[in-house]
Amino acid sequence: MRLFINPDLFSNTIACEQILAISVLRDTTEEISLDASELQIKQVTVKDKTPVSFYTLADKLVIRFPKKLLEGQSFEIAISYDAKPRKGCYFVKPDDAYPRKHVQAWTQG
Repeated sequence: MRLFINPDLFSNTIACEQILAISVLRDTTEEISLDASELQIKQVTVKDKTPVSFYTLADKLVIRFPKKLLEGQSFEIAISYDAKPRKGCYFVKPDDAYPRKHVQAWTQG
């Protein structure tokens, strides 16, 4: 997995592209389901940035492939999304108590 994060320090949000390496474990796989709680999915692409069909259902991202996948195939998918983290990523900016505080984002863990 590779993850590229672009924080927006003023709106407390992040724009991300996550690239996942996928290995198919059984023949005739038509879709995969991933956890995607509180993510606003913008696009899902495969291989040469070809968009693929997807939908969200509750807290899941379901990716549908244009043709059935075969056991042993390997490829990468790229998922672009926006999020407003509630935990793990913290945004700091000036406030009434500390008006000279530097604007920053940091993670814990």
